[in-house]
Amino acid sequence: VMYRLFLNVAAFLLAGVLGAVLSARLRRSEQMLQREQHDHAELELLNSAILRSIPSGLIVVDNNGQIHSFNSAAAQICGVDSRWAIDRNIKQIFSAFDIDRLNLPVEREEFIFLNKKGEERIIGYNARYIATEDRARILLTFQDLTESKKLEDSLQLRERLAAVGALAAGLAHEIRNPLTSLSGSVQLLAEHGDFSCTDRQLLDIVHRETSRLNRLVSDFLVFAKPRQPECKDCDLGALFRELVALMSSDPEYAQVTIDCSNCRSCIVCADVEQIRQAAWNLLVNAAIFALEPKQVQIGMDCQRHCFWIDDNGPGVAENIKKRIFEPFYTTRASGTGLGLSIVHAIVSAHGGTIECLDSPLGGARMQVCLPVTEE
Repeated sequence: VMYRLFLNVAAFLLAGVLGAVLSARLRRSEQMLQREQHDHAELELLNSAILRSIPSGLIVVDNNGQIHSFNSAAAQICGVDSRWAIDRNIKQIFSAFDIDRLNLPVEREEFIFLNKKGEERIIGYNARYIATEDRARILLTFQDLTESKKLEDSLQLRERLAAVGALAAGLAHEIRNPLTSLSGSVQLLAEHGDFSCTDRQLLDIVHRETSRLNRLVSDFLVFAKPRQPECKDCDLGALFRELVALMSSDPEYAQVTIDCSNCRSCIVCADVEQIRQAAWNLLVNAAIFALEPKQVQIGMDCQRHCFWIDDNGPGVAENIKKRIFEPFYTTRASGTGLGLSIVHAIVSAHGGTIECLDSPLGGARMQVCLPVTEE
């Protein structure tokens, strides 16, 4: 009896000790599990925050192109909802993107994306395989490079303009002096010489052509060596009303209807003479390219310090919009290709921008935006 009692008591004690040890281990395991769950939740929150704040679009697809992950930056770039994009094929978003032709890994490639507004955007992307628990998938990271491409094109254009300007300055000085002498000599001959009617017509042709060359050389000098702007208060509305009155009195532009109803008072900080020259060049260009019945419309946005000139002409094709500000590039047989180059040089000297857009009138819109100063 004592032996059995001793065995039972020993068994009870051993079971109690073992239960206490197991209970302590269970509590430690629960605490570790709670810490791991907390850490996992924090990692999930951090991962979600990173995916939301990263400026690049991130898309995870399988080999069939089905989307499994779509972050908020991708939704903003593509103009679609993230929840709508999940489980859809990437072709439904990027129609120009062919996942079957990817030669992974892709470090840097580009394609054209047509967004919901019908605008063409340039998308640059990287692609590589990533390993997941069930299968390998493809990670696409991409950015909208449209504005960067515009800035790059603008910088390249400025470099070309600077190089051509330096060449034009030297040539203009060398040509202008003999032209002045030639024009003066022809005028003296016409005034004091005894010439027949035919000879006088020839002298008039020489004088007219030398004057035209002199104006061309003057344009060269303005383009090649534009003076630094002397900025002060400039009323764009008053300036355009003055230019419209001047153009309306010119018989060459008598058939052009100019709408200046939006030319209200708008004060900007700019060089009045240079802005007047730039605005006049744009008005003349719009009047020349307008179609019958010729219509030109002037608009402005005082808050953004912008003004624009619309015409009802044929417009500017997308493939030449990047070239119209290059010197000597023109689509007119009688054009010199310096008018818009001079405007670009003046606007750039002010620290502004000029763009060629589509006009509501059906033609082209030349939009100039000057920098907004704190004053």
